[in-house]
Parts: sequence; structure tokens; C-alpha cells
Amino acid sequence: MRRKTLFIEIKNKLRDIVKHRTSNTLGVLINKVNQVLRGWKHYFAGIGYPRGVFFRINGFVVNRFYRWHGRLSQRRSKYLSRGAYEKLRQAGLEYLPTTR
Repeated sequence: MRRKTLFIEIKNKLRDIVKHRTSNTLGVLINKVNQVLRGWKHYFAGIGYPRGVFFRINGFVVNRFYRWHGRLSQRRSKYLSRGAYEKLRQAGLEYLPTTR
């Protein structure tokens, strides 16, 4: 498969996990996302140099959680507005490595 096709596939898989699941807690969703990210990390470990793809996937994951958190309430939430990467890391999210 081409790298672009694989990127679209992982985006769709992550979107299905996080999309409209406001009844789940942040911890439950992070565990599900971590399983997918670990699998992709091991798959890409022996294939070339996936730094750019990993960087884009990390950004996509943070954006998904930011949007998911915004759906929890009609009020604007400032929890993920500043330092979203670090707050999600503290909650247990495992990012894909963007350096070798």
C-alpha cells in the first residue's frame, strides 16, 4: 500500500474511535487510541523513515480529542485550549515518535 493510502486508513480508524463518543471518558478513549497507535508504530518501524507521517498523525489525534472535548458541553471548554499535547500525554496518550 502507498503511504498516502495508509495515512487515510489510520485517520478513518482513529476518527471512528473518537467520533461522537461523548458517553465515554477520556481515559477509555485514550486506551483505545493507544492500541491503534502502538500497532501502527510497530508496523512502520521497519519501513523507511515515517517521521512526517507520524507527525501528521499526532496532530490529527490531538485535533480529534480537542473536537471531542468541545462536544461534551455547550459551554466553551478551556481544558484543552492551551497545552493540549502535554495534557493528553499526562492523561496517558502515547504519541508516535517523530525523531529517530
